[in-house]
Amino acid sequence: MNHHPAPSSDHSLAQHRAEIDQVRAHVHASPSADTHFHHGPDHWARVEAHALLISQSLGISPLVPVLFALVHDSQRMNDDVDPWHGLRAAKFVKENRAGLFAFLSEGDWMTLQLACEKHSDGWVSEDPVLQACWDADRLDLGRVGIIPSPKYMGSAFAKRPEVIKHAWEQTNPSRSAPA
Repeated sequence: MNHHPAPSSDHSLAQHRAEIDQVRAHVHASPSADTHFHHGPDHWARVEAHALLISQSLGISPLVPVLFALVHDSQRMNDDVDPWHGLRAAKFVKENRAGLFAFLSEGDWMTLQLACEKHSDGWVSEDPVLQACWDADRLDLGRVGIIPSPKYMGSAFAKRPEVIKHAWEQTNPSRSAPA
């Protein structure tokens, strides 16, 4: 998939701020936004923050990782086991190609679908955009009491102990951080 490094994350996001805000408003109006403690808006916001940092460390545009943060869990049926939620999120992206996601290039749109579809499968990828998405989500495992493991991260940035410690502290401020 073709992705061109962005000169700065501020530029690539600022160019599509209105479209990103429309996606954000749409998913925040979804049932998941009100009923999912572990997979709702607080999680989406932390994944977005991780996505921005990872994208910057990789020198890539954060556009797809930010959109991934917003939509990857927005189609969940429940907050527990829901093995098809990634496929539903990918379907949501596909079905909204002419609307919410019309501003994306074909490659970015396809990458967003794949990132959503496979985000729970434990994959790593040589595609830095996919990996930024997946690592950003995995860094937020502390919300369910799981210390993120560097062996499941694909980017050097997300594997760093201080990054994992910071991610843990975001969701567990009163618990000891991993060593």
